[in-house]
Amino acid sequence: MASASADGAPYLVSLSFGWDGEALLMATPTDIPTGRNLAATRAVRLGLGHTATCP
Repeated sequence: MASASADGAPYLVSLSFGWDGEALLMATPTDIPTGRNLAATRAVRLGLGHTATCP
């Protein structure tokens, strides 16, 4: 997930996510750059590639 601060400084972080076929659920702490950026700007760019299957 990529987010940016109000002044445009980018921040990229990989996250775990859950998908139930209809909704994508992600969580991140509010005290890290991604959490602060999302709270301030309410904007995110998400890129999903191939996912790994864990045994």
